Amino acid sequence: MLQMMNHLLLAACCCLVGGAASPATDEEKPTWSDVVERHLKEKPDATAQDVYKLMYQGILGPGHMVSSEQAALKYIREEIEALTPIEFAELAFEPISPDGTMLRVNLRPFIAEGGDPAKLARAFYLTAKEIDADKRRGKFTLLWTELSRKLAEDGKLNTEAANSVTALASEHGWAAMHHSNKYREAYRPAYRVVLLDILKQEQPALFSAKTD
Repeated sequence: MLQMMNHLLLAACCCLVGGAASPATDEEKPTWSDVVERHLKEKPDATAQDVYKLMYQGILGPGHMVSSEQAALKYIREEIEALTPIEFAELAFEPISPDGTMLRVNLRPFIAEGGDPAKLARAFYLTAKEIDADKRRGKFTLLWTELSRKLAEDGKLNTEAANSVTALASEHGWAAMHHSNKYREAYRPAYRVVLLDILKQEQPALFSAKTD
């Protein structure tokens, strides 16, 4: 079961990074535009606000510090208890950066397949500690400003909504944003953002090679 989760993750990462068997050339390497367009295809109800959140998390990670590992676990357990069923399939692991190093771990399939909430909480906590958001914020700001404009010009984001998100983000210091109401109603997101390498360290069984 968990090995199946691993294969789904590897398949998703290969889609983003061109496969492990033959390293991608510079021309073949995925871009943030690829990540965003893939997300919009899979989540057509995503708004400019949700794309902002996707890119923010893909660069800055969870976007906030957690006071302790115990607090992270408490919140995860509370969210798991409040989960309601959905009518569409979710991957346990959803790469949200071009190189596949940053993931959204969707709680429903993660728990259904026997994932350990305590180890996920630790991976989440360590990810938040690992990332220096202040150092990465400039990169995110430039990327969002340029890519949101391009996506709007290409008709993939609503221009007025993208400009509104940019103005709001600038006013509030390019802080994290919540998902839009439209996105929450359509997909009922429940996940944690973690670095792939840290999750591998905490739950190596999820990534062990299949032997049978």
